[in-house]
Amino acid sequence: MYTLVLFFMLANSNSEKIMSEKFIKNLHVKSCRNCIFYEPNNYNTDFTSGLSKCKKFGEKDIITGKITYDYADWCRKYDSKCGIEGKYFELDPDVDTKILKHTIVSNLPISISISLMVFTFLYYSHVLSINK
Repeated sequence: MYTLVLFFMLANSNSEKIMSEKFIKNLHVKSCRNCIFYEPNNYNTDFTSGLSKCKKFGEKDIITGKITYDYADWCRKYDSKCGIEGKYFELDPDVDTKILKHTIVSNLPISISISLMVFTFLYYSHVLSINK
């Protein structure tokens, strides 16, 4: 009985020690978003969306010539492609510009919609004021 109590006390003290330490998985791994082959998803304002593509891997349709790129997160899962360590990673020196361009372009449809709504409101307000 005392052995069992001692075992649980030791197990509990070790688990508290382990839980108090912080471990971050893949801290040393390079991020796809900083790679020259990373192509962010055009339909999302998040630059690190799971729907982003990797221009290093894909397939070309031999009839149309269109290239379909693989998803970046998919490429990082398999060692036959980039793998967890990112073995084909190449640092993009203009990553900040790429992020800014993506943010502006992905928010553009919202800006256009707002502008059209304001224009429509002002136009009809003007037309209604003339007809009075």
